[in-house]
Amino acid sequence: MAALAAGGAAGTGGTGSTTVSPLPAWGQIYGSVFASSAGAAVSGVGAPISIATTNSGSGVLGYTLNGAWAPYGGPFTAHNGDSLAWTISAATSQAGNIVVTNVTAGQTLATIKYSVTGFTGGFYP
Repeated sequence: MAALAAGGAAGTGGTGSTTVSPLPAWGQIYGSVFASSAGAAVSGVGAPISIATTNSGSGVLGYTLNGAWAPYGGPFTAHNGDSLAWTISAATSQAGNIVVTNVTAGQTLATIKYSVTGFTGGFYP
């Protein structure tokens, strides 16, 4: 997990800031049926932020915030130190990019490439 930034002027990290610093390192997402990015900390903010995404593919997007999974249904609030990961699920093979944005600061946090192979038939436990 990324270290938490301290100090700094509003908007640049630290107390009152809404700019995430350093940027989370979620990496890329690859897997079968359901796959997840690495978890990363929201760091350097001194106020709650709104996080939104766009998904260029048709996989079902979800997220895990502080250990609780939820389907992505629109912008949500995150706080300094929150742990966040992204998930994609698909019944058929899907690929795309997820662009994660800190709406509060107008900051692009990441572009996450994904490729998920779907269910291939047969018995699935």
